[in-house]
Amino acid sequence: MIRFCAQVNRFDIQELNIQPDYVHLVLSASPSYSPAQIMQLMKGGTSNKLRKLFPELIETIWSTSFWSEGYYVGTVGTVGKRDINTVLEYVRNQ
Repeated sequence: MIRFCAQVNRFDIQELNIQPDYVHLVLSASPSYSPAQIMQLMKGGTSNKLRKLFPELIETIWSTSFWSEGYYVGTVGTVGKRDINTVLEYVRNQ
């Protein structure tokens, strides 16, 4: 669903690593989207779809929220600790 949401919104997923308790995602998006807008689309869209597909799990698993409230967003440069290759390798190896 994360990939579908990215496709619909024309985001380019460069790396995705899903773990039981967190998601690492590296994507490119148009500068017309703020990080908050991207996260709203990704988290809100996937949560809404999952709730529609699995309504019986709402009370037992999700209680009030599927995703946690927080997220981290960082920019990637071409040099230094946060160059794209370093970030992609980090996400791959989580």
